[in-house]
Amino acid sequence: MYPNRTRSARRVFQAALLPFWLMLTMLLLGLVYVHWLVVQWGAQSLWVSNLLFQLPLIPAALLAWYVVASHQQGKRRAWAFVALAVTAYLVASFIWWYLQESVDVPPFPSLADALYLLYTPFLVLAFLFFPHGPYRPVEALRLGLDIAIIVAAAAVFSWYFLLAPTILAFPDQPLALAVALAYPVMDLVLLSLVLLMVLRQPRGEPLKQETLYLGGGMVLMGMADSFYFFGVVEGTFTNSSWYNAGFIGSNILVALAAYTSLSGRSAFEWRKPGWQWPRLYLPYAAVLASYTLMLFRASEGDGLASIGVQWGAAIVTLLVIARQIVTFAENDRLNRELQANSRRLEEAKDKAEAANRAKSTFLSVMSHELRTPLNAVLGYAQILLQDKALSERQVLGLSTIRSSGQHLLTLINDVLDLAKVEAGRLELVPGPVQLPDFLVAIGDMIRVRAEEKSLLYQQETSPDLPQAVTVDERRLRQVLLNLLGNAVKFTDRGQVTLRLLLRGQDEDEVRLRFEVEDSGVGLTPDQRERIFLPFEQVGDLTRRAGGTGLGLPISCQLVRQMGGDIQVESEPGRGSRFWFELRLPLADARPAQQAQHRVIGYEGAARRILVVDDVAANRALLQALLGELGFEVLMAENGEEGLRLAAESPPDLILMDRVMPVMDGLAATRKARALPALETVPIIMVSAATTQDDRTDAFAAGANAFVTKPIDLQEVLQSIGTLLDLVWRYDSVPDEPASESRAASATLIPPSRVTLEALHRLALAGNLRELHQRAGQLAAGDPRHRPFAERLMRLADDFRSRAVLKLIETHLGEKAQP
Repeated sequence: MYPNRTRSARRVFQAALLPFWLMLTMLLLGLVYVHWLVVQWGAQSLWVSNLLFQLPLIPAALLAWYVVASHQQGKRRAWAFVALAVTAYLVASFIWWYLQESVDVPPFPSLADALYLLYTPFLVLAFLFFPHGPYRPVEALRLGLDIAIIVAAAAVFSWYFLLAPTILAFPDQPLALAVALAYPVMDLVLLSLVLLMVLRQPRGEPLKQETLYLGGGMVLMGMADSFYFFGVVEGTFTNSSWYNAGFIGSNILVALAAYTSLSGRSAFEWRKPGWQWPRLYLPYAAVLASYTLMLFRASEGDGLASIGVQWGAAIVTLLVIARQIVTFAENDRLNRELQANSRRLEEAKDKAEAANRAKSTFLSVMSHELRTPLNAVLGYAQILLQDKALSERQVLGLSTIRSSGQHLLTLINDVLDLAKVEAGRLELVPGPVQLPDFLVAIGDMIRVRAEEKSLLYQQETSPDLPQAVTVDERRLRQVLLNLLGNAVKFTDRGQVTLRLLLRGQDEDEVRLRFEVEDSGVGLTPDQRERIFLPFEQVGDLTRRAGGTGLGLPISCQLVRQMGGDIQVESEPGRGSRFWFELRLPLADARPAQQAQHRVIGYEGAARRILVVDDVAANRALLQALLGELGFEVLMAENGEEGLRLAAESPPDLILMDRVMPVMDGLAATRKARALPALETVPIIMVSAATTQDDRTDAFAAGANAFVTKPIDLQEVLQSIGTLLDLVWRYDSVPDEPASESRAASATLIPPSRVTLEALHRLALAGNLRELHQRAGQLAAGDPRHRPFAERLMRLADDFRSRAVLKLIETHLGEKAQP
């Protein structure tokens, strides 16, 4: 159907097989020649020996020229000279055959010798065009000296065993003497090329096959030449001499080097430390060998060979001295560079440490400046929400202020936490955590957000879960709330589940698996790779509101610091599952917390508390809180004024801000501990900085407790009660305990459509009081509708009108479906 295309493909296939068949033919003919040398069949026939000698050389030359035609322009010139070397040797062998057949013993020197000698110059030219790495002048000089030392030592031996006897053997034949001396000299040049290959091979880089074959071919040629020369001098050379195989093997290896250069494959990895020895010790071994020969033959007197050995040893010595001078100069340069680099590294280290100190200072100041205004906002919201005379509208407004302030605080914490992560200053503060209470608190925070979207929130735990573990409760809560918050955000229907599973336990520690699973929109593979990057948010734009894209990156870093790693499985449209495992030390369990009551005062005489803070709003906040509970409150603007007031009227307890003008809280605390009247007065350090270093500094200065801004009123009262050993008086009506959270996982069975529409009208009108009453009637009338009614009542109690409306509308939509 396509004859032209078929013929073209066949030609390409045949062209690809051509070098393989040439290589195979070359190897087979080489084996035939070696077999002839061993068996010696037809040894007396010159034409048989010469024919068998030529046959492997023919495919070797053809293969070399095929490689030249196949190479790109950059390497073609170098391998062309290699092909010329093999071709020159082939032509010289044919000329030798002709002369030997014509005159039985070919004349010496002859044209064949000239072509044989061209083998080495062609290889030298090839090496000039082979690519090699860049060398600095000093490196090139040292490499040249190393080669010169070794070649000079080899020349000493060549002089003693070859050159000097050759000079004496041709006293009146200058041309024959020149040709005879050229052979060992060319062998020394081949040795130089091999050394160049060995010494400039970069350590740690793989040795290529072409380099291995080419070097082996040149070594084999030099050895065969040496044996041939000895045979000629002693008159023992014949066509069947065993070392003739070295000439054939050398050309075969060179042709194989050309063939393997097309693929560029590696022979083996040049990575062993021992391969460094040629560069380090070979020149010194050459010196030792030349001096050993000189001492061994010193008894021969002033003969030509001995004099040459002595001069050669002197030349080798001078080359070694030159090499040492270059080495010392290079070492001195390297030492100067090392010292300069050390100075630069030290300067860079100082700059980095200064930058880290500046960043730490910035974080501390920024944390203080951002948290201080929120302290008043959240503090007053907590105080005002305790007033039971508030109307529904007032409670709703204060709740909105408080939740908005908490959201802003979360954003501030995320930004500051990211900066701490980048600075390597994010610290963990492990402590005992009661797992049941911890899970209830998590559930209470997430359940409300899930109910606003009419989602089912579930918690599943292993039955043999330990009661308490040691972990940084704040950071673990931060991680779980982030994962659960994302699950709620990206889920429209279905459920969100938190699982805490026991994976293993021994006497001292436990392995826990935390899982967060949802039935939401899921993630694509690309999104799974990006979600852990800072400021990266996935999903459509409507779901990105209310976040910074820092939650997951920070959570990932926190979990890694705890010894785990967050994993994720997700498919688009089928939800997501995030999980991590932690090994946590066991802690002592404590009795379950009783229902909490609102503190309204304390037993005993009135106590005096000194509040030291430079922000008037913070002082007014604490005065309002503590004054309402019956404390006498003194106030100071800075540490110096606080010490003066404390000296005039010693307080029972001091609330000391850490950062203030004139005198900060740390300095004021140290001076207070030095005064006899204030030595034992409890001091609570109040700080907007939350790192472990800040806590350590506060306690080192003499503080008895440490609380952070924005102030949590319950935390402050707990610290005051502990330090002053107070017995609190509580309101008779308790707050709803966390342990009495409603079972949100219960199946919701809505009432009839008529009842739902009535509830919907109340929700649209904002009449949550009436809606609460109707829900209570619904719960009392039919037990099947009780979970639905109780959820409505909880949402109405919390004044979450939008959540109420969405819950009713969701079930109205389900009733409307056929």
